[in-house]
Amino acid sequence: MYLVLKSFFPWLLLRNPSFDLHFENEDLQLTTLLDDDNLISEVQYQNNKILDYIKEDHMIELIKYITEMPEDDSNSKRAYRYPFYSSTLLCFVGSQRPQNFIENDKQFLYKLLNFFSQDQDVNQVLAGFVINVLQKIQEELIVQECFKNPQVIQGMIRQLQSRSVSDFLIYLLKIQTIEYQNEKNNLLQNILKRLDDSTNFEISSNISYIIQEMIKEIDYLNQYIDIIFGEFISKVCQTTLHQINYISLSSCTILFNLLQFLKNIDKNEQQLQDNIIMIDTNIVISRIEPYCADWIEYILNQKSTIFGQQKLKLLEIIGVGVSLKNQLFINRLYQCNIFKVYNQLFITYEQHDILHFQYCNLISQIIENEIDILIKNLFEENQFIQLLIQCTNKVDNQEKQRKGQLGFITQLGIFIEEKAEKYQYLQQYLQNELWQQFKTQYFEKAQKISNFELGQDGIDELFLLKNIQMDNQNKEINRNLNQEII
Repeated sequence: MYLVLKSFFPWLLLRNPSFDLHFENEDLQLTTLLDDDNLISEVQYQNNKILDYIKEDHMIELIKYITEMPEDDSNSKRAYRYPFYSSTLLCFVGSQRPQNFIENDKQFLYKLLNFFSQDQDVNQVLAGFVINVLQKIQEELIVQECFKNPQVIQGMIRQLQSRSVSDFLIYLLKIQTIEYQNEKNNLLQNILKRLDDSTNFEISSNISYIIQEMIKEIDYLNQYIDIIFGEFISKVCQTTLHQINYISLSSCTILFNLLQFLKNIDKNEQQLQDNIIMIDTNIVISRIEPYCADWIEYILNQKSTIFGQQKLKLLEIIGVGVSLKNQLFINRLYQCNIFKVYNQLFITYEQHDILHFQYCNLISQIIENEIDILIKNLFEENQFIQLLIQCTNKVDNQEKQRKGQLGFITQLGIFIEEKAEKYQYLQQYLQNELWQQFKTQYFEKAQKISNFELGQDGIDELFLLKNIQMDNQNKEINRNLNQEII
């Protein structure tokens, strides 16, 4: 960072010559340095005089500033400025002279590590400062002390509500070393055990974040495939319907991300070969599909006027599950009469665009992948065309109310007609009077004006207006031609 700043923004690192004058004072106090606004730039400049000045008593004072909250907020410097500047100084010491932390039986290092062993939740800001310092100290030293002292790891897991701690746990999990693989496996397992912990809403959210970060890079994920895609999948499925909403939402997010990961690697066969990813999708799906019935029943019987995030996530899970083309999962959806639920939601929540998108996405998936059994469930057993006709009927009231699904219905109509040309099984459902009625009543008009947002009344009005404009244009052209002839 220093080199980048020096190369491209040299004016940011202009030194104030007066800063070094501090060190000529034999009675220089640490707070004098912390009060100097030039301290940050001097640290970036890597001023070694600062390092030479920092002694044992200074280390104690700096660590106190970032690990202990002041008794009152009357001194704003102690509450805000000193912790920030102390963290910056300790990061500088950790990167340049890590031995300062391990002298005297590593007392300073353990003052930082033991910060997380307290019973109450740590202060989030101070936790961030401490983690910043730990990550600046020599990696090998930090990893060794963390994994060889179970109390340190237990303390970190206890503070899982902190995003800074979560980042540090990710840092430990991503360390590329075989020596501590068992310890890393135990760490991840103990993290995942807290998924249904309701003591703090941030815990389940941070576990979701940790998993998301772990599956971003396959090199790291390979170490933990058996844990993440093993029995943990069953626990995630169980907690998707947890009575506490934030736990169920985090669980749904985790499951969706894992299925999306399977979908992505399924598309990229070369990636599978290069990284030797050993995930049996059929086994994973076999752990998930028994819960489909519970999800669908839950969605079908929900009585809230608001269709919230957690339920939308369940629909996303079903959608990505279909895209994996696993026959076991597809058969389960058919047995659950999946489109009975989706059609009911589509009609009930007229103005819910995200829900409508999920509906269209599922239909697109089954048509793209030519899943005949779900096509049958949609068109034949749940009368899809009758639904389209019902949704595109005019709304006659004083407010000229539009129907919110019309834009998505138009997109679906275009998509179905395009795909039916090459999908013979789908064609049979379009060769009847009902589909012609839908086309005459709504679809052909909507296509002509290429408008996916207006309601039926608006479409009729625009269609008529366009014809009038064309007539007026033709009359104007004829009038100009007649004048030229005269």
